[in-house]
This record gives sequence, C-alpha cells and structure tokens, in this order.
Amino acid sequence: MVIRHPSSGRGQARRACSVVLLSLVAAGLLAACGSSSGSGGSGSTTIKVGLGGNIFDVPLRLAQEKGYFKQQGLNVQFVTLTAATGTPALQSGSVQFLNDSPTDFVTAATKGTSELAVGVDSIGSPLGLIVSTKFAAAHHLTAATPAATVAKALIGSTAGASAPTTKAEAGVMLRSYGVQLSQMKWVTLPSPSADEAALKSNEIDWFVTSEPIPFEVQSGGSGVVVLGPQKVPVWANSQTGIGTTLVTTKSYASGNASTVKKLVAAVQEADQYVRGHEQQALPVASQSLPGVPSTVLLQSMKLVNWPAAVKMSPGEWSTSLGWINRQGLIGGLGSTLSTSDYTNKYVQ
Repeated sequence: MVIRHPSSGRGQARRACSVVLLSLVAAGLLAACGSSSGSGGSGSTTIKVGLGGNIFDVPLRLAQEKGYFKQQGLNVQFVTLTAATGTPALQSGSVQFLNDSPTDFVTAATKGTSELAVGVDSIGSPLGLIVSTKFAAAHHLTAATPAATVAKALIGSTAGASAPTTKAEAGVMLRSYGVQLSQMKWVTLPSPSADEAALKSNEIDWFVTSEPIPFEVQSGGSGVVVLGPQKVPVWANSQTGIGTTLVTTKSYASGNASTVKKLVAAVQEADQYVRGHEQQALPVASQSLPGVPSTVLLQSMKLVNWPAAVKMSPGEWSTSLGWINRQGLIGGLGSTLSTSDYTNKYVQ
C-alpha cells in the first residue's frame, strides 16, 4: 500500500534541548555511535532513545520507572532532542530510537532517510488555544464559548506563533469555521515561553501550542484556554491520528531485531498501564515537564489516547497524513509513505 501526501507540519511542545546535548549530537560524540548496542552489564543491552521533552514521553519514562525495560534486558538511556536534531542523531547512531512525531518522521521520509516506524505509543494532538484575560473579557470568551464564536472573535486580533506548525494547526481550525489566517496580525516569536510572555504583556491576544503550556498559563491567571480537541472537531484525536511513533533506522532494525522487539514490548506494557492510570503516572510525567502543576499535567494527559496495543494500521497512517496534509507545510515534495516505512513485525 502506498499513501501519497504532499503533506505537513505538526506542533510540538517543550522540545527544548540543552546546548551541551546539541553540541554532542553535532559532533557525534554521544556514546552509542554506530549501529550496534553496547553492554549495560549483567547481560543487558544498552541503547539510547531520543525524547522530545513533552507529554508524549510518559510511556517511555514509565517503562523506565517501573522496570519494564530492565525486565526485557535493556539498559535504556534517554537523550532529549528537538525536531531539528532528532533525525541527525538517529542517522549518525548517536541514538538508536526516537519517540518521534508523525510530521518529523514523514519529513525525514520525504528526504530519503531509511527510517522505520516500529510502533505507535500515543494517539492525538493535545492542542490548546489560549487568549489573554484582557481579550477574553473584551470579547466575553470563556471555556464554554462555542468554537465557531471563538473563531469569529479572533478576526482582527494579534496572534503569536513560535513555529510554522502551530500557525498551520491554528489555520486548520480557523478555516473549518470560515476564518482565514490573513484576517489577523501574526507576530513571530522564538518559543512557546516567548508566546506566554507576549500574552502576559498583551503584545499578542492569543496563541496555539500543545498542552500543557496553555493550561499552565491559564493556571497562572494570564489567560483562558478557550479551544481544545474536545471542542474543535478538526483537532479531535480521530482526525489528527498518531501522536508519536517509535522510530529506528531500517539497518538497525534488521541487525538488532531482538532489541527492537524488547523495546516495543516494554513500551506497549507501559502504554497499557498509563491508559486509565494517568493519576498514578503523574510523577513520571513530571520528569519530562518539571515544575508543571499536577492538575495541569493530568488535564493534558487525559487529552491523549494511550493505546492498549502499539500495532499500526494503514488507516491510522492515512488519518495522520491527512492531518499533516491539511497543514500544508510539506507540499510540493511529492513524497510517499509506504508499508515499507512502518512495520508491526516487532510487536509481540
């Protein structure tokens, strides 16, 4: 099966990476270089896994915390990476796996990288649109205001955008209610934290990004989250598809099939635990997002569908590619995604 898409873009939250890690990746000096895994002692296999520093890290961090990796004979070391550094780290062998967004994975595929998705560990895109308290009061907007009313109220406003993906995701929502991006002023900002600062100072009226940032800003009294996937049909999990997928290289998978199976099995067990046990998983979520209030983390985690099985289907990828395509950020590359780019052969 070949799924064609001129697609994409996808929002990310808190994919921050330290300067030290960036330099290590650039120099290729992280320990796990090459396509082989090292020994972690007591017969265990050491692997490095790239994370995004966001809510989607929870299953992997839980697998570490509860010993699922250890039970599989794996010594897993996490490396926080960004969308820009993830693919280079994987291709150089600095990490053997990425917990990757579909957009990043598809973008890499359009460039001819030999990456392979081996399991899906989350479904959904937990977006939030937050308006300043001043704007909310002036336009009588609350969390209960109908989405169509919110969209119309944004005409003529000033919006912040810290990434092309978040602007594109806002555009998908706005167009669904007959509003165009061109009907408002856009301010380009360097990061979601800059969005937050601009909102607090009323330099912008609103912004969109992934949770938990909007909920966190709201909890601090600087804004009101007026839209999310529960209220916006085009942002619903059923419409955005895969949240994150476990990705490795085809060469690593072919030479280390047992290791891939073990990682996938441990993450599947963790997903099964998180599903319906978000409250118990809060301490683990805090490891990825330190300092975020527990109530905010819980709200955010409940917006994601943690699958009971990590198997992927053509339908899931078709939905994900449709979401990417609607954003229009990878248009014109003439890329394809086929069943050779993802597999369930490592799912036990």
